[in-house]
Amino acid sequence: MEFTCKELKRLDVAMSEALNLPRNQIEKLIKNVGVYVNEHLTHKCSLKLQVSDVVRYEFIQAMESSSPYDVDFDVPVLYEDDDILVVNKPPFLTVHGAPSVKEATLVDWLQKRGISLSTISGEERHGIVHRIDKETSGALVIAKNNEAH
Repeated sequence: MEFTCKELKRLDVAMSEALNLPRNQIEKLIKNVGVYVNEHLTHKCSLKLQVSDVVRYEFIQAMESSSPYDVDFDVPVLYEDDDILVVNKPPFLTVHGAPSVKEATLVDWLQKRGISLSTISGEERHGIVHRIDKETSGALVIAKNNEAH
């Protein structure tokens, strides 16, 4: 599939808008699979697209959730705007993945909902500004972009 860039934008931003997917998902796909810009393969998310650049991608199958666990729960949203999301984390819900975690996490829930997340905290902790222990409930702030983080 492909699209033609209509204005100056970063590759990840343009693809996120064109595919209506969270930027963190697009970043993973660009880095792991690659994208062709004017027939040149790139893995650079921050590549500056020019007007009329042709972006071609072939990773529709890879867009499914990266979590092997079913996200069969909901989390109450206390506040949301363009930059942050505040949720009421229930007790016994793990916030982010780790090698020892064998269940769906809050980050999995956020990704399933298609919420754009900050990438500053690393691969497993997208958007997580602070953490709350698994056994603890309470308000948790999630950054939707790097500027808010």
